[in-house]
Amino acid sequence: MRKKGFGYASVVALVSAIGLLGAGCGLEDRETVNAANRPLDAPAPGQLETGTTQVMRVEMVADRMEFIPNELTVRPGQPVRVELENEGTVPHNIEFELPAGEVELQQNVAPGETKVLQFQAPEKPGTYTFYCPVANHEERGMTGKLIVAP
Repeated sequence: MRKKGFGYASVVALVSAIGLLGAGCGLEDRETVNAANRPLDAPAPGQLETGTTQVMRVEMVADRMEFIPNELTVRPGQPVRVELENEGTVPHNIEFELPAGEVELQQNVAPGETKVLQFQAPEKPGTYTFYCPVANHEERGMTGKLIVAP
């Protein structure tokens, strides 16, 4: 005796129909994304496309007197975008010591907030320092390295 209910083919047809109905409800304007919720034609993780130059996108966490990650590698002259998320309980900031001068966020990042710092990597290959300029955080080890390599 066969049980009444939906078979596999019926479920597939229903899901397909819902998808087609969604297409008629403005869903065609949304970007197609993969499992990582990134557009399918997006650059590799850590890279943002800006014309012919790729921006190094870094998601960084500040917590317990450390930056995660605390080492970044970029190409000479490459645009860099650091998204600093403060998962700690005290304010943090980030400052890069570069040949052209220091680059830092204009305001501290409060606990639970995220702020973005954008700059261009030095043209000269080498290792540069970044740190948290808040209170004594640098002395407590909240530092990192920006490595510029061809």
